[in-house]
Formats: sequence, C-alpha cells, structure tokens
Amino acid sequence: MSKMTHSVTCFKCGKVSTLEINGDAFEAWRSGKIVLLQDAFPDLSAGDRELIKTGIDQQCWDEMFGGEQ
Repeated sequence: MSKMTHSVTCFKCGKVSTLEINGDAFEAWRSGKIVLLQDAFPDLSAGDRELIKTGIDQQCWDEMFGGEQ
C-alpha cells in the first residue's frame, strides 16, 4: 500500500484540503477498477470521499444542501 498526499481545492470557497490516502486505491478508483469511493477508501469520512469525488468540502456541502438530516 502506497501512501500519497492528495490536495483538493473546493470549487465553491477555494479552501485547499489535503488528505493522506492510499495511492494504489486512488489509481484503481481513477482508472475504474474500483467503482465506489467507499470501497477504495473505507477509512475516509463520507465528507472526505465527497471532496475527492466532487471537489466540494464538507462545510460548503452543508451550506448548499442543508447538512445531515
């Protein structure tokens, strides 16, 4: 398992978030070998996985969609 640092800039607020993730899992997800982010990164929070997928951080997601119900 290779660790890598992955930085994502939220497209709404511009905040840069840096995550330490499994590089092999990231490449497998990006290439389509792993379809679901929760399968590639079970150790990340749902908010961190959403950030990787959509580029929206947790705070902006909550502001846009009302947070957890």
